[in-house]
Formats: sequence, structure tokens, C-alpha cells
Amino acid sequence: MERAKRFLVDNAEALVLGLSLLVIATLLLWWGVFATRLIHERETLALGVLKATLDDPARFADELTRVQERTHLQLVMIAGEGSVFAVLLVVSVVALWFVARQRRLAGARLVRLVQFTTHELKTPIAGVRALLQSLQLGSIPPEAQGKFLDQGLLETNRLEHLAETILAFQRAASKHALHPVRASSDALVAEVLEHRQRTFGTKELVARTTIANSEIVVDKDAFRVVLENLLDNARKYGGGKVELVESVSANRWRLEVRDEGEGFEPADATR
Repeated sequence: MERAKRFLVDNAEALVLGLSLLVIATLLLWWGVFATRLIHERETLALGVLKATLDDPARFADELTRVQERTHLQLVMIAGEGSVFAVLLVVSVVALWFVARQRRLAGARLVRLVQFTTHELKTPIAGVRALLQSLQLGSIPPEAQGKFLDQGLLETNRLEHLAETILAFQRAASKHALHPVRASSDALVAEVLEHRQRTFGTKELVARTTIANSEIVVDKDAFRVVLENLLDNARKYGGGKVELVESVSANRWRLEVRDEGEGFEPADATR
């Protein structure tokens, strides 16, 4: 019962859309059948009137031809209008399905963003809280306070870095918010690495294999979000040295982030 209820909630939009499509398609089919039946009944009535009022075979044949042509024209109109309505219905259903799908994807992105933010905020907040409590209780010797204050500033920098990353992600996730500009590949990568060193306080084991400096067209915020996340994953799960390898193929500049982690199968990349 609980599983059925969850299925209905998760697929409510699709179910309502399908039910609406079924109702509209049924009404459209009924309208077509009803209109066609009226046309044939009108043709039968007209033929009966012609037989009762016209004795001249030639005139009867002319009138019969007109009635049949009118009936054929009306049937073609019904078929044409029904086809147009059907096409409009399909287009509307596809558009509504696309909108519903985009809403669902946006909701899923929001949930993931909240989960990620909550998870990443815990550690630096806990560090700052512990530092402030220790200072409040006076449990830190004066000669060690400078070291702990540096650690507190480092945790604050991490919080600031997280906020900047979330804002950059929000801008990069919107197609209309992308702002590609010309930039130096060497300066762009160096800026990200310098920012990380300033944020995390220690030099990371990042080896960089560079080629000749390239001029690239890129959205700096989107680039930083992607590279920062790859470096974070490499630091957490890579298990050792992280290597950045640059290359140029045709008109594209490529930056690879290599680490020593277990990795996953290419087929699981989407998931």
C-alpha cells in the first residue's frame, strides 16, 4: 500500500497528463464519429427528398452528384480538422511532458544541492564552533592561540569557498547565465590552484603537465566549479598524487584530472 502511494505521488504529473490525454482523445474520437454520422444521415435525407420531388432523371442525377460532392467535402473537412486537433493534442502533450520533466529535474538538482551543502558545511562549522568554545572556556594556552586562530580562519575560508562554489554552480547551471570570455589557459588553471592553496591552507600534491599557453573561450565560473569538484574528489578519494595534464586537439583545449583512486566503470558515469 505504501509503495503504491509513493508511486502515485512520484508519478502524479505523468498520471494526470495521461488521463487528460485519454479523456481528450475520447472526446475527439466521439466528435468525429458523431459528425460523420450526422453527415451521412443528412445525405440519406437529401436523397429521399430528391427521389420524392424530382421526376427528371437528368436533373436528379445532377442533384445527386451535388449532394455526394457536398458529403465528400464535409467528410474531408471532418478528417482534416480531426487530424489538426490530433496533431495539436500531441504537441501539447509533448510540451507539457517536457515542462513536467524539467520541473522534476530542477527539483532533483535542488535536493542534491541542499544535501551537498549540508554535508559540506558540517565540518568547517564544527571546527569554528569548537574553536570558539575553547576560547570561551579559556582552555587554549596563550602561546597556542595563534595556531588555533589560523585554523579558525582556514575553516572560515573553506566556508567562503563553499558559498562561492554554490553561487558559481547556480550561475553555470543556467544556460542564460553563461558568459564565455577569452582567457589564458595557464592563468586560469593557476588561479584555481592558488585559490585552493589559500582556501585549504596546505600545498596539495598536484603535478601539472603543461603545454604552450593557449587562448581559450570559456565561462570562468563554470570552469572553476568543474575543476574544483574534480580536485576535491581527487583529494578525498584519489589516494595519492593528483596530476593535471593539458593537451590541444584541433580547436579544443583539454584538461585531464588524473588520480590514483579506484574509479568506476564508464557505464556508471551517468549514475
